This record gives sequence, C-alpha cells and structure tokens, in this order.
Amino acid sequence: MKVQKIKLLATILTAGMLMLGCSSTTVNEQQVSNKNMEKVASWKTLASPKVKKLLEKGGFEVVDTDYVKSKLSKGTKVSSKIILVDTRPLKKYNGGHVPSSYIVPDTQFEKYYSTISSLDKNKEIITFCGGWKCGKSTKVALLLKEKGWKNIKVYQSGMPAWKKSGNYIEVSLPVVKSAVKKMNALVIDTRPAKVYKKSHIPTSINIPDTKFNEFKHILPMDKNQKIIAYCGGYKCAKSHKVAKYLKKLDYKKVFVYAGGLPEWKKNGLNVEKASKKVAKKVTASNYIVVNGVQLVKEQEDNQGMVYGEFFKKVVNTPVSDIVIVDVRDTDEYKAGTIKGALNVALESMKPAQFSQEITKIANTGKKVILICASGARATEAMTAVIDNSGDTNSIFFADANIDCDVNGVCSIEVNEPL
Repeated sequence: MKVQKIKLLATILTAGMLMLGCSSTTVNEQQVSNKNMEKVASWKTLASPKVKKLLEKGGFEVVDTDYVKSKLSKGTKVSSKIILVDTRPLKKYNGGHVPSSYIVPDTQFEKYYSTISSLDKNKEIITFCGGWKCGKSTKVALLLKEKGWKNIKVYQSGMPAWKKSGNYIEVSLPVVKSAVKKMNALVIDTRPAKVYKKSHIPTSINIPDTKFNEFKHILPMDKNQKIIAYCGGYKCAKSHKVAKYLKKLDYKKVFVYAGGLPEWKKNGLNVEKASKKVAKKVTASNYIVVNGVQLVKEQEDNQGMVYGEFFKKVVNTPVSDIVIVDVRDTDEYKAGTIKGALNVALESMKPAQFSQEITKIANTGKKVILICASGARATEAMTAVIDNSGDTNSIFFADANIDCDVNGVCSIEVNEPL
C-alpha cells in the first residue's frame, strides 16, 4: 500500500510539472498557442532540423520577442542597445520589419554587409528572419561570426512572432508611396506644426508627438485603420513615440516610416506646402543680424532661426563666442554630433528648466545655437526658450538635417524658413 501511495504521488507531481511547463518533454507546435509559443517551447522543439543544426554549429543564444523589445529603447538605430539584422529578401524587409533593423539578406550577404561593416563588432548583434523553420537568420549569424563579430544572438521566432505580439512595425519607402497613391492609410507627420507647414508628405496630417493628447480626438474610430507615422529621418524618434501611443490606444495596424521626409524628398517625390522660393544669391538682404549672428529675414514665424549659410560657416570654422548645443538625448549625442557641441537634452527636463539651463550658458557671454538631427527638436527647444522668457538675444536655433558620424564628420542640409 505504501509503495502504491508513493507511485500515485509521483504521478501527481509529474502531471503538475507538465502543467506548469517544468518538464523537458517535447512540445508539439500545435499544442502551443501562437501568443505564448516562443516562451513555452524551446528552439530545440520548434526549429526545423536544419535550423537546429545551424544553431548548434554556431553555439548561438536564441532570444525571444520580449528580449528584443527591451533592447530597442526609442526604436531608432541610434538609440537601440542592439544591432538588429533582417536576413530576409529586400522585398520582405520593405514590406515590414522590426524597428531599427538593417537589411542583410543571406543570399546577398556581401552586397549588403557594407551597411553594418563599420559598426562596433563587440556590440550585441541579433539576426532574424521568417520564423522557427527559417534558416536565413542562422546562416547570416555564421557569416557574421566569420567576419569577427563577438556577441551574436538569433531571434529565431522572428518576424511572425513580432507581428503576433502586437508591436508596431517599421516599413520602407515603397509601402508609403503606395499608401499615399492609393490613399488607403492615415499618414501622420509627428514633427512640430511649424516644421510640418514648411513641407510634408502629401495627404499627411500633423499630430506632433509632444501634443499627442491634444490631437488624438481626430484619430479614426476604426481601430483596424492602417496608420503610418513619420518624422525627420532615421535618427528621429518622434514617429516611434507616436506609434507607441497609438498601440496603447489599441490601434492594430500601426507602422513607422523611419526614412521620413528627408528620404521622401531625396527620392524626388512631391511634397505639400513646400517653399516655392527660387534660390537667391547670398546677399545681406537675405538675412538680418542679431548680436553678431545672421538670422533668416523671415522672423515672424521663425524667431531665432539661424541663416543657413552662416550656420555652415560656424560649423566649418568655429567662432570663439558661439556655442553649439545638441538638444537630443545623450545616446543620440554620443552616436555623432558636430565637433565641440555641448549636450543639453530637451526631453530629459521640463521646458522651463531647459530654458534656464540654456540661459546659464548664454549668461557666460556666449551665443548659443541649438541643434538636433532634423530641426524638429531644435525648433521645440527654441519654443521652450521663447515661452519661458529665455535670452532670445543670445539663444538661436538651426533648422537643418544634420547627419554626423562618431568622429564629427557631418553632412548638413538646411531647411527653408516658413
């Protein structure tokens, strides 16, 4: 009788372990819900024999959706704590990928490898493709290992798991062009109103990330409406922020066009309300001078905006009494900014405090030019100074697309004033 009781107890304990998922017993894919599949079952159960072999060969750690999401920070390549690599064909990548992903297809590895070859090989890099049966992610992981990458992981559940988890998706230019042409999506420009008015993608409406709650009443009632958010390019996080707000409101089909207006314009596509002015010869009549700084002549709607040619000269030949202040977050600042620029992060403090911090710099006898990557945050920063009685005689801003590498080598494209 005692032996029978022991056997019965063992049977009950074993059943309990199976119910709690503590057993190493094989789990059939059909027995696991799509939502919890990657958490309940291991890659050894779900991956195809070919994928298992490749994973074992490389000794790669397999990570899940929650892990990847936790590393993305603001969603941009600059802010991400990892390097994400989509190993699927370009067409698949264009149609939708995990935010901040680079494209390096396994079948065209050498052609696309240059997009990541200059990045830090000690940084964590994660490959993904089309799910548990897809071997592309492991193939590229092995190729990266041969190239000297040190910290490689594989997000084997990949794009299918990312979609099923309800996260927003990043899309490329072809998708946005199609959406604008067919008018089958709500396109949202998440930059400040002043910047939006200068030029924006046709059919897009303006919902600034900093004023989302003020404008959310104009969003569609249909939660299945396709929505595409964009801003000032790959280093701009405003569109990602709005996408997250939309997901919290339970919108199902939320996308981010990370290339934004700069990429749209670079491809020669039409914009709405763009400046129609013909380029003029640089003369004193094109600008005014305030405290030794050249500002655009149209100050009524562009208070404090530095004249483009003057700004470029200051960048190329620093002036002793002019300080450039990058208002982006610290991680973005460290990834590349203008040589000698200071960092005062706008979004890390209230507008009044920001104005005080910038005014402190101006009080040392310096003239300050505020910058960011696309002009959007610099515009907001100048507004914060104006609204909080900052020193507008010594504090100005540059509205420009500024792309700098870690060595301070920059390309600058000045935006037109209103």
